[in-house]
Amino acid sequence: MYNIIHGINSPHLYSLMDPKTNKIVPQPVHINRLKPAYIRVPNPCEYFMDRVISKQDTMDTASTSHDNLISEQSSTNNDEVLEVPNLRRSTRQRQKPIRFRDDNFITSGTETSSASDGTLLKVKRFLAKKNHDGNIRYLAHLIGEPAQNAIWIEENQLGPKARALLKSRPPPIIP
Repeated sequence: MYNIIHGINSPHLYSLMDPKTNKIVPQPVHINRLKPAYIRVPNPCEYFMDRVISKQDTMDTASTSHDNLISEQSSTNNDEVLEVPNLRRSTRQRQKPIRFRDDNFITSGTETSSASDGTLLKVKRFLAKKNHDGNIRYLAHLIGEPAQNAIWIEENQLGPKARALLKSRPPPIIP
């Protein structure tokens, strides 16, 4: 059973009326005892809940006002250019992988195992192992590089730390 609000005595007390008998309930009821509802008949209004303005509502009103502004300006002056406010762009700085930050470092297609000064590359982990023409080659994920840039290196090109890493965590063998 439901009741209709007959009167608002205070912000938190309401007088109710039974819709079938049209009798007013003698004691006002606190708002916490009522369920929120939207009254549709005879005149629609929102008694209990204030309308919450959502982000979508503001975007809809902004777009309609912007459309109205465009239509007004286009009807008055066709020669003027409409200025749209600048949107905030991301300020994130993307950094290149380490091997591309150094301008003096050049890798050829064949020499992928060591840097130009003869030092060995630092290996983060080994992704795969395969036998290539009698030599064992490892797919090495280098420190400071994304995994997509992993390179194939031979066992004799590994440094002592890389060999220790290889023994502690051997990679899977692929054909």
